[in-house]
Amino acid sequence: MVTAESRRGKIEVVARVGDIQVGQVFTPIHYGYFDNHDGRARAANELTQERWDLVSKQPMFKSGAVRIGKIPPGEVKVHTREQHSETVRKLEDQRSQFPGPGDVHKHEKLGRILEYWLGATATSFDTLQDICDHVVPRVEGADFEIGAGMRVMHRITTACLTRLKPITQKYNIDERLGHNISTGLKDRLFPDAIVDFTGSPSYDVLIMLQGFYLFLGYIEAHMFALQPTSQAAWDKDFNGCVEFLTQQLERMKAWTKQQMHSRGPQTLLVPCRQAVGLRERVERKAREGEESAVM
Repeated sequence: MVTAESRRGKIEVVARVGDIQVGQVFTPIHYGYFDNHDGRARAANELTQERWDLVSKQPMFKSGAVRIGKIPPGEVKVHTREQHSETVRKLEDQRSQFPGPGDVHKHEKLGRILEYWLGATATSFDTLQDICDHVVPRVEGADFEIGAGMRVMHRITTACLTRLKPITQKYNIDERLGHNISTGLKDRLFPDAIVDFTGSPSYDVLIMLQGFYLFLGYIEAHMFALQPTSQAAWDKDFNGCVEFLTQQLERMKAWTKQQMHSRGPQTLLVPCRQAVGLRERVERKAREGEESAVM
């Protein structure tokens, strides 16, 4: 007889040596107390967590580190009492918070969060298109390559919106919450003063590219949740759309990253008069901030 103890719990079982890799132990994963008459904890769920999926009864963790301790031969007392009964009670309390098929009439109308997340995804692509249309052209005069590249980014964004439209119509999205977030992020990353922001056109372009990359990351984060959600919904069109959007975001990120790679050394290392002017601007802004604080 041994005890196996993790930081979450402990069980008391009969050990058998062999038939497993060195450094590993195995015990059945599910609670199995229907045939337990001695009150000992002996199922792996005691070592993982008292948190289950309410539908499948799968535990949140299925593995973990444990310490094995030998129980003196002949000792019969219960070292680890089963917690299954208490866990079942907790789960039933949780279950009561969710209506079953016969309980819907007892509750207010239910909704899903998916419509808001999809709405935020759609409006973020709308905002990205606005960035390509109105923000980036401000620096186009100073850099033809950026202007040409951003026109390609605009076409990719348009293709994403076209692919996304049937899905947003199917799931009846709500864009209001996402609109506030994406437009607010755009205003922070692309202020009106982005042109001649530093006095160095090449540095201004680098800052713009950084903001563009960050905004792409904001959109990409929506995909992290939508990819498994589309699979769980068993919706091939939805899943195909998410895969397409993810691929196009990777294309845009790759272009932006390449532009920053190629421009970084020339912009950041080569001495220029604008660097002196930038220092003066920073110091002037600091003085103005101090004067405003005093007033």
